[in-house]
Amino acid sequence: MWSFRAYLKAKCADQGFHAQYREQCTICPLTVLLISTIRERGLLNADVARGAEIDLERLELLESADRCSFDDVEKLHRSLDLPMSCECRKRRQ
Repeated sequence: MWSFRAYLKAKCADQGFHAQYREQCTICPLTVLLISTIRERGLLNADVARGAEIDLERLELLESADRCSFDDVEKLHRSLDLPMSCECRKRRQ
């Protein structure tokens, strides 16, 4: 069985799918980096949310790809000392 990451990588090889996926922006590279970092560092969501000064529920919605807020992503990146290296279309909204 494929992991989601492997499945997504295979699907994104199709340029049409990749463009549509980026346009929808539910889980963008910034979000993937956040969630991966939290897991790799063995951090608890409650501690991460508290450190970034966002509600735990908002972090959980981001993690499950049910909701994304650029402000939350920016706070989380800052809190985890991660670069904001790619453009987020929600920043422009």
